[in-house]
Amino acid sequence: MRLRSGEPVPPASLCYVWDSHLEPGTLVESPFTRRVRFIVLRGPESPLRRWADERRDLDADFVRAFGDESKEVPPLIGVAVGADADNTGLHTVAYVSDVVLTP
Repeated sequence: MRLRSGEPVPPASLCYVWDSHLEPGTLVESPFTRRVRFIVLRGPESPLRRWADERRDLDADFVRAFGDESKEVPPLIGVAVGADADNTGLHTVAYVSDVVLTP
């Protein structure tokens, strides 16, 4: 992908998701590529229409998700926030506030 785009594509991507079926803490590999893994932060027990705080140790989560390949955490290239419901055919609305990264 780097050769095609000329962009610094990350070697691996870790996504945090809310899921209406899976339990929090579940680790899921993307069905499309092993380069993307998901950690479920909130599951079916999470209330809707309420603000929620999330705090994560990105390094520890990365090692948990990709530790089978390497214990070394690559430098952070970027952070993206999005909503995706195309595979389920549903619609979502979410609001995000105060994304803060601390060393």
